[in-house]
Amino acid sequence: MELNRFNFISKHLKSEFLRNVLTLFSGAMIAQVIPFIAAPVLARMYMPEQFGELGVILSITGIFGIISTFQYEAAIMLPKDDEDAFSLLSLSMLITIAISVLSYIVTSLFSNTIASMLGTDSFKKWMFIIPAFVFLTGTYNSLNIWASRKKQFKRLAVRQFTQSSVQAGAKLVLGWLKYLNGGLILGTIAGQVTSTGVLAGMTVKDGRGLFKSVTLQRMKANAIRYQNFPKYTMWQGFIDLFSTGSIIFILTYFYGMKVVGYYSFTIGLLQKPSQMIGTAVSQVFYQNASSKVARNESIHENTRRLIKNLAFVGVFIYTPFFLGGYYIFNFVFSSKWNEAGLIAQIISPWLFFSFIGAPLANIAVIKDKQKQFLFITIGMNLMLPTVLFAVGKLHVNDLIAFGIISLLNVGYVLFLIGWIMRLIKNDSNTLANESEQKIEV
Repeated sequence: MELNRFNFISKHLKSEFLRNVLTLFSGAMIAQVIPFIAAPVLARMYMPEQFGELGVILSITGIFGIISTFQYEAAIMLPKDDEDAFSLLSLSMLITIAISVLSYIVTSLFSNTIASMLGTDSFKKWMFIIPAFVFLTGTYNSLNIWASRKKQFKRLAVRQFTQSSVQAGAKLVLGWLKYLNGGLILGTIAGQVTSTGVLAGMTVKDGRGLFKSVTLQRMKANAIRYQNFPKYTMWQGFIDLFSTGSIIFILTYFYGMKVVGYYSFTIGLLQKPSQMIGTAVSQVFYQNASSKVARNESIHENTRRLIKNLAFVGVFIYTPFFLGGYYIFNFVFSSKWNEAGLIAQIISPWLFFSFIGAPLANIAVIKDKQKQFLFITIGMNLMLPTVLFAVGKLHVNDLIAFGIISLLNVGYVLFLIGWIMRLIKNDSNTLANESEQKIEV
């Protein structure tokens, strides 16, 4: 029995998939431990309103960020030749530069209008920094997928650690220096600049031989070949982020920057444990599943096992917050964050199911079902802000509003998981039938 158990463990440790996940997980674990250690200190240094300002800035950035590459970076994983993949990387970077310039023009011309719509002028002075966030987001997204394609997961682990340590350190130093009004924002961008710069330097060094293969003709050919990404995947991602951002905007308008600060702090904190595992699993699963589908192999069993394992891990992550978020936040972050603890209890079920469902979204891309996925997400992502706006208009308590958000998101993720599993189950049956026909012949 002991020998069989040893062989089982040995076999799985030799699995390339597991080794890659563990590489990214180790980097993510170290990277996320740093913010966890810093969080109690930051919570006492900064006010909820200042976390709210950062949340609003990142929400606006996210809307520009999702179109910063026209989602061509998601296609980098798919070409058989590195030359075509590197061409897509170059195309993504050119689009990122153009969108960054566009975001500068928009935020410069309409900063007063945006501030007026949100009902607050407190963060208007930071609108100029949005183009930098957009450029860094698009650059990182492109380089991240390229590194995953090349299975350079140690490199991604180094990037995670660099960003996390620089961000936390900068926020703490700026808070200690009493530069509280911009400490969180400047600390965040310092981490992104440093980590993206490290990843860019490594990529340029390794990819020198591929620069010669980049031509306008090759970029144009790949842009046409993978046109479903800007046609469907980009809009799906844009609608997703618009929905997420609209939560911040609507909460700001009806409930104020303090409530937004509670929400931003809570969701940022509760997502960190899942990011240690979920991000690592998602990146490796995308690479592994893409390879299997390219070889015309079924990914149904792999996906089913992934859901089961993520659910098991997610229970341990989110159950403590669901049962005792109020007391945890009171003890760790002080009594001024009590309401954030209640929000943590309310949104834990939503984050639990999102933790399970996040890696599965890549399957729609792999199976070239972006159009169907777009239509599935449109309904939910339009319904969520509409319901929240109606709730705000009716002057419903903010905690009840968070409960409604959580329930709607749980229902959506469950539906999405069911759709994905039906999609790959049909493919699994098709492959099985084809195999039987070959045997009969």
